[in-house]
Amino acid sequence: MRHGEVEEPRPGLAEIGHDDPALTSRGRRQAASLARELLAGLERGERIEALYTSPLRAARTTAEALSAVLDVGEPRVASELTTLTPELVPQGDTAAMEAIQAQAWKLIAGLKEQFEQQTTIVLVTHDLTIRSLVCKALDMDLQDMFRFELEPASLTTIEFRVQRDRERTLVASLNDTCHIEPA
Repeated sequence: MRHGEVEEPRPGLAEIGHDDPALTSRGRRQAASLARELLAGLERGERIEALYTSPLRAARTTAEALSAVLDVGEPRVASELTTLTPELVPQGDTAAMEAIQAQAWKLIAGLKEQFEQQTTIVLVTHDLTIRSLVCKALDMDLQDMFRFELEPASLTTIEFRVQRDRERTLVASLNDTCHIEPA
């Protein structure tokens, strides 16, 4: 899932490693809405095994709101979920996007080995990371990553299914924002 809405970056901080804005008050409400949505899923019998987050502040704050109501323990920080802001990726620079995609997909591959099938793992991360993962799941070119919407505090679900001894990757939901109350 994508973290909630963030504050506008302050001038001079839009350099790699320095742009780490906090959630706005709306972003904190969005994180609470995400938590309620996941809690409703648990009440319907769904099970969440673990919660991972990017080390950046907006994702961590969103993940902390989730862990406060879910019985999954503290969010596990995964540096593989860190990203660049879209403004810092030069137009057409696929190398940076390939690196973001490769590190996040490597984390997912490790989690698939660690946890059994039919397990839900929640990842709280950023716009470009989610876009790159959706492209990988759908075997889309990274150049097409902006062909779909991805709102703050949205849910995107990627499922890994085994059918006839063959793994299939399915994007089960994309940019789900039904849980968010209007501004």
